[in-house]
Amino acid sequence: MNDEPIIEVRGLTKHFGTTTAVDNLDLTVRRGDIYGFLGPNGAGKSTTIRMMLSLIRPTAGEIRIFGLSLAENRSDVLRRVGAIVEKPDCYLYLTARRNLDILGRLAGADVSRRTIDATLDRVGLLERADDKVKTYSYGMKQRLGIAQALLHNPDLIILDEPVNGLDPQGVREIRSLILELAQENRKTVFLSSHILAEVEMTANRMAIIANGHTVVEGGVKELLDEGTLQVSIETNNSEHARKVLANAGFTPVDNVNGKNSVIVFSMRKNDIPTAIARLAEADISIYDIGSTRSLEEYFISITGSSPQKQ
Repeated sequence: MNDEPIIEVRGLTKHFGTTTAVDNLDLTVRRGDIYGFLGPNGAGKSTTIRMMLSLIRPTAGEIRIFGLSLAENRSDVLRRVGAIVEKPDCYLYLTARRNLDILGRLAGADVSRRTIDATLDRVGLLERADDKVKTYSYGMKQRLGIAQALLHNPDLIILDEPVNGLDPQGVREIRSLILELAQENRKTVFLSSHILAEVEMTANRMAIIANGHTVVEGGVKELLDEGTLQVSIETNNSEHARKVLANAGFTPVDNVNGKNSVIVFSMRKNDIPTAIARLAEADISIYDIGSTRSLEEYFISITGSSPQKQ
């Protein structure tokens, strides 16, 4: 991982008549990032991605990819980008292998049997390579779309809802693939998804947008460590410990793990040492302590709403 910017978006704006879909948006994606791009319905995510792929023209602002202006170097930039945007397009009456052959030729990719089979195997479709796509489930078509995005070995991969329609096993496989692309193949992945748990498990950096502009951007772990955490503490006397921390001004929350020896309190990260000191002063033994804050909780605290599929 390094600080070399792969995507730089500055002041990006898009108006549709009197409606502002994207409003002075700034983003920076670095080489090797798995970058989560999040926002509630109508936040401008899909419009932003379409502008990054030169499918629609910005009203104002600049997009630079690989250090090049997208407006001035469209062909050079896009030949190094693979993308799946919403529902992938494919020829339903052709096989998966033939789809990749045709689409790969259009993209100038290597369409040898070996490359196509390796790509299909990567997304779990090799056994169905010679079946017509019209026989595929929605999730299988989604996998084929990802295969299309990967066929020409791009440096930047833009995935809009890549696990949409997949079963739990398929979701795990695509999650592993995304991690492999970044960690082993040194690709940069720009990932938009309404499934926040998946973003939390894969992304190292993220941005949350609302009303067309960036609300927050940074490292996933660092952002989730900010603000209020749920801190679980296992002690030798949970009832006494709960009273001690409540009297110290900390807010108890429901104990979701069901262990009677564990208490859960809401507090900021910097308050944890104080809580431990209060328990020690009360002669309460601490066996274990942990803090959590889910991306969904953070998302709601930032945007005031839950993510929904667009």
